[in-house]
Amino acid sequence: MIQIGYTTQSGEDTVTGSYDNPADANAAAEALQSELSSRTDIHFFFLQSDFGEGLNKYAFFDPLEA
Repeated sequence: MIQIGYTTQSGEDTVTGSYDNPADANAAAEALQSELSSRTDIHFFFLQSDFGEGLNKYAFFDPLEA
């Protein structure tokens, strides 16, 4: 399972969805960036997954690149 979400400037994480495969997760992350592009409080978007040691963020997207 791959989760996507974002972290605000204040450090709050929000997970917006869970996906079974990388292609769906990447498409959803791109759509989320576009959908929230007008927000100025987002520090970065992320993908995270459990690699056996709990959830770990492993991909980060700059909101300015949306």
